[in-house]
Amino acid sequence: MVDQAAPEAGFVSDFLSIPFVNLCSVVILNRNDRVPSLFTSWHYNPSFLGRVRNRIGY
Repeated sequence: MVDQAAPEAGFVSDFLSIPFVNLCSVVILNRNDRVPSLFTSWHYNPSFLGRVRNRIGY
C-alpha cells in the first residue's frame, strides 16, 4: 500500500514487479475545477465563473 502523495512508490513496485495499491487519504489532492483549491479561502461555487476561478487557483 502506498500513499498517492508518494508517486515514487509506483515506480519502485513496477521496477520490482510487485503489485501495489494506491491510497488517497486526502480527496483534495485530485484537482477538480468544481472544488476550490485547498490553499484558498474560496467558498464552493458551482457556476461557470466559479469553475474558471477554481482553475486559476490550481
